[in-house]
Amino acid sequence: MLLMIELFLLTLAVIALAPDTTLGEALRVWLIETPARALSRLTILKAVVGLIVIACLIGWAVSAPELVAMVGVGDMSLYLDAAVIAMLVSAITRLKFVLTQAIRVGQKVTEHVVGRSNRNGARDRRPRQRRRKPPRSSDDVDPQEDWAFA
Repeated sequence: MLLMIELFLLTLAVIALAPDTTLGEALRVWLIETPARALSRLTILKAVVGLIVIACLIGWAVSAPELVAMVGVGDMSLYLDAAVIAMLVSAITRLKFVLTQAIRVGQKVTEHVVGRSNRNGARDRRPRQRRRKPPRSSDDVDPQEDWAFA
């Protein structure tokens, strides 16, 4: 800001001290005559609208940090939403995996406890075979079955 004020004062010094030079004439046209022509065409309505615009610009410049913060909060909420969605999807995936593994373990346990069952529910076509006892040997004097209930 201070540098801009110094440059402006330097240009005014060039206009005042060397008005006949090419640089002095160009600076006078740009900095004195052009704004003077614009001010001569100024009406009350244009002045009021200009003051309103300047007040809005000053207000916007003063509230710029809050605007940046609001934009940042909007971006942050977007990132937060994306992170929450990613965590939910991963949690659902893990939960599905755990449930499928638990169902598989349960099926294996029931197959082991109940026995092998047909997967399609059809009956087995083979007839059941009884287990046959081995024949008694004639030299067995004291069989175990005779003393089982004694």
